[in-house]
Amino acid sequence: MSLSNEEIAKIVAEQTKFTEEEVLGDLDHWELYEMSDEVMVDEITAQHRWMTDKRLVLRFGERFLEVEFSQGSTEMQDGYEPDMEVREVFPKVVEKTIYTTKRG
Repeated sequence: MSLSNEEIAKIVAEQTKFTEEEVLGDLDHWELYEMSDEVMVDEITAQHRWMTDKRLVLRFGERFLEVEFSQGSTEMQDGYEPDMEVREVFPKVVEKTIYTTKRG
């Protein structure tokens, strides 16, 4: 379930030097990206003819926000204002097995 703008502003303000009013002033994925302490994940999740779906995981102090949004794939969509879904997420360490060809 996506966080409300007020919930996002509260988390960011608690963990950074920004006030809730500053966060709410122009709340979009680029502003969150700029306000974050670190970008943990920045990936494309889907590619369409006109839009690219992206996922960011941003660190704000000890808290992490996942931001999912779409952005225009061409200059014709430059003015497009995407909806964004924001959720609080938590790091989890997992073991992963991969398969490779035998060397030598």
